[in-house]
Amino acid sequence: KQLLPLLEAAFVRKQPKKLLLLPTYGKLPTTSLICVAVTDKGADAYRLAGARITRELRGANMKRVGVVLPTSFSVTRSDEAEAFFEGLFLGLYTFHVYKTVSPADRIAKDVQIDLLGLPAKEKAAWAKVIERARTLAEAIMLTRDLVNTPSGDMYPIRLADVAATTVAGVDGCSAQPL
Repeated sequence: KQLLPLLEAAFVRKQPKKLLLLPTYGKLPTTSLICVAVTDKGADAYRLAGARITRELRGANMKRVGVVLPTSFSVTRSDEAEAFFEGLFLGLYTFHVYKTVSPADRIAKDVQIDLLGLPAKEKAAWAKVIERARTLAEAIMLTRDLVNTPSGDMYPIRLADVAATTVAGVDGCSAQPL
């Protein structure tokens, strides 16, 4: 709470599109804290902020970072928070079916994001918000993979196989290729 006014004065107003990566010097359970300014309001602005954070992590080959949620986020009205988490997950997306996976891509899958400053009584509720965002992001990433795959490799029977594999582990869902 003491750091927030200082960051707003020194960072947010002067460089609203920049990210700031701060070492924690062992004072927090993570080695670094990443700060991102969100000057616009709404779900899209928070989704972009989340994506910027994970892209920065990938670019710096970092495996773990702490994120402090804005005080405006609420578990009961979680639209913007869910969008932020979607952005965090979507920022990890890469289409690498036809590429050798680079070390940066392998690290990105192992990124751990620590949510700092959450009240203990709200952690379970926030876990549900995060899980909803993760599920939506995974669906979007699957869609991107399908769209990015050339039609010569994603012919109708292959698409049916992907659909059947995708729903195989979901209770109450099944797929039967015709």
